[in-house]
Amino acid sequence: MRKQLITTIFIILFIGKTFSQENINYVTINQLTYSQFINGKWKELIETGKKSLKNGLDFHYLQTRMGISYYNLKKYRKSVKYFEKAYKSTSSDVIINEYLYYAYLFSGRTNDAKALSNSFSEDLKRRLNIKEVPIIESVIGYVKIDNYDNYRINKKFNEVLEQKIAQELSYYSINLSHNIKNKISILHGFSKIDFTNLAILQGPPNNQPERTETISQKQYYIHVNYHFGRGNDISFASHLVFTKTTANSPLNIPANQDLSVNTSDFGSVFFANYSKDITNFKFRLSTSVSNLNSQLKMQPTISLITYPLSNTKLYLVSEVSLGIGRGFPISNNKIFTQKIGFNIYKNFWLESEYNFGEISHYIENDAFTVNNGVNPLLSRYAITLNSYFAKGRLNILLKYQVDKLQNTYTINFKKHTVNFNNKSIIGGIKWNF
Repeated sequence: MRKQLITTIFIILFIGKTFSQENINYVTINQLTYSQFINGKWKELIETGKKSLKNGLDFHYLQTRMGISYYNLKKYRKSVKYFEKAYKSTSSDVIINEYLYYAYLFSGRTNDAKALSNSFSEDLKRRLNIKEVPIIESVIGYVKIDNYDNYRINKKFNEVLEQKIAQELSYYSINLSHNIKNKISILHGFSKIDFTNLAILQGPPNNQPERTETISQKQYYIHVNYHFGRGNDISFASHLVFTKTTANSPLNIPANQDLSVNTSDFGSVFFANYSKDITNFKFRLSTSVSNLNSQLKMQPTISLITYPLSNTKLYLVSEVSLGIGRGFPISNNKIFTQKIGFNIYKNFWLESEYNFGEISHYIENDAFTVNNGVNPLLSRYAITLNSYFAKGRLNILLKYQVDKLQNTYTINFKKHTVNFNNKSIIGGIKWNF
């Protein structure tokens, strides 16, 4: 009886499988997916297509219909895979070209969209309103205002205190971007930072007065990105830092002498990055080498960007950087960064960021941002609002950032540390020509 039951179950499963395979043929799948396509049954069409592909049946219109189904469900990054396969078989198909172009754009894969448009006819470019890229593609500006906690140490009467305290900072940056044949993009610009430090050396036998250091920092940044294939980009950047420091008196000069000191310093950062887009993910592998304040450091970084909804409405950024260097206060350490961004309303995106892990001279944003202060970064929380106007040509950014920093001071020539916060407001504006 048991053998008969097992035999019966096997026959039923075999017949079912045979029946299923017999129904997966070109005529059946083509008719079924066409009917599902006409009736807008996108999810059912995708399931039918997956079963067909799993059984080795693939054809141009199946790829096209699956791509359009994902596209209509606003899963643009998943649709790209199918449109690319359809494009490979018939690259002259205007409909496929248009769908693939917009799928790239709505996936955040702008470089792929630009590269694809190189093959478009003039008629298609006019229909999609794709214009020739001007010499200057966009202009970008940033400003920053800092507000430091009071972390000054109160010493006892008989103690010798040496401490340097950050007081005021002003920052602005103006940048231009260029596009060369939709394959090479160049971003370069000038930044200026002015800030003051309060230098304290007080204690017996002579209590020296507080001294103010005025620091002016001029920076030039250039970033070149080359798009060499679908989803593949490689980029290089350089950031040059020219620093001039003026102090009313150096710390080792007696208080009764009024001597000013002017010093100049040159620092540099070099950066390289490779990125790869794969369906709902983007991988980035980068490294920077910096020589700032006579301290050499390398910072390799690996990043993973995830798009859970297969579009830009929601994204997650996970990043790990390793600081490898020599010279005080450089230390070998890791910094972890986690971001989450989402579309809150139409053309408004909100991004939250948190990172932690001590690294001095932290390099970020493709070496555009150089944190070369004397106080190492311990952690950061930030929230950013991005808004787009004038059909995407105008982008306005507003960011609130709290950095937890560590200040090193000495009491009776013995080192101590104190943690403090720096609250920043960053504003940015970008205009695309």
